[in-house]
Amino acid sequence: MIKIIMPKMSSNMSEGIIVDVLVQSGEEVRKGDELFVIETDKTTAGIVAEDDGVAKLFDTVYPGNVFAVGDLMGFILQRNDSVPEEEILVSIKAPSQSQNEISKPPYEVPSTPSVTLTENQIDEEKPLLATPAARHVAKKNGIDLHDVKGSGPEGRIRHTDIEKILQQNHNIESPSLDVAEPATSTFGFSQRQTRTSEIVTESWRTKPHVSLFIKVDASRLMEKKTIYDTQNYWEGIGKVSLTAMLVKLTAEILNSHPRIKARPLEKGYEVREQTNIGIAVGSEKGLVVPVIADANKKSLSDINEECRLLISKSHKGTLAPNDVADGVFTISNLGMYEIESFTSIILEGQSAILSVGAIQDTVVVREKRIKICPVMTLTLNIDHRCVDGTHGAAFLSALKNKIQKM
Repeated sequence: MIKIIMPKMSSNMSEGIIVDVLVQSGEEVRKGDELFVIETDKTTAGIVAEDDGVAKLFDTVYPGNVFAVGDLMGFILQRNDSVPEEEILVSIKAPSQSQNEISKPPYEVPSTPSVTLTENQIDEEKPLLATPAARHVAKKNGIDLHDVKGSGPEGRIRHTDIEKILQQNHNIESPSLDVAEPATSTFGFSQRQTRTSEIVTESWRTKPHVSLFIKVDASRLMEKKTIYDTQNYWEGIGKVSLTAMLVKLTAEILNSHPRIKARPLEKGYEVREQTNIGIAVGSEKGLVVPVIADANKKSLSDINEECRLLISKSHKGTLAPNDVADGVFTISNLGMYEIESFTSIILEGQSAILSVGAIQDTVVVREKRIKICPVMTLTLNIDHRCVDGTHGAAFLSALKNKIQKM
């Protein structure tokens, strides 16, 4: 008998939300089969069976429910295994403090005091194959599952199939009415957006944010980018992104400014040894921050390729737990949208975040002469509990010097 528990996918993860249930309790599974999909504040991932057997999921495993890390969610039963009665009580226990109030699940999951492989739990009439999430969404929106073509194994209907029908129905124009009403659209948060909303609200409420601004002459940065792009062209490699260059430059000075890598604690802070730099990426499902691990030990070309892959995975929604784990500092670049400067909210478990504005031709004075130079504004938001203004200023000044003399 193998326990199914909510895994810890990152150092800051405390809970996960059930997004989709892919098997029914009592269904035979093989090692590696996905049992259900969970979503954390950073990523979406499937939980797989660790061995062959029969899945026995608790009644509380249904879309929208929240489980704390380490919570028992069910079992993989093997031949002649049965679930002890005391373990069954876990499925009806009161939710932990980290969970939302659990209401009666929107569908029924078969549950018995004990389950063995010899029991026949398959309906002789071969019921319609649909995930619990699909049944829930279909029932909520009045959709007959018999009219839906499933995209899953053996034609199993998934919640995404229902959502496609809802989207198609939404796109059908309504008949004109005598009285015209203003057109409005209402959109609900995804599970990730809901969790992100909670986290940034908590960060803004609890962290004393202080913003520091500095203007940087980006002439050398742009010259170097042109050189790298030319080299990459002849080698058949894509262009170097400014974000990758800034990750590299930042990583080279972070260890000289350890307070910037601090993690706030209840009565102090700790400084991490690793230099893992996150890059903020906006996706259709919400903001995600994939992490370049040990960026100070990697070449610019390696960082550039990793940035490209992580951004692609962010938009596809295929980031793995390790892709978003253990960041110590974050860079958010909105320069490509011609944003001159902006401030960002500090992420959970970090004490600073760098916001990068657009590079713009600006009139400047150099040695009493007027020149036109490409200039960008960098903004550093710091958690004043861990990082004093002098620490933040020293870091920004060092980064400016690094960029202008690279």
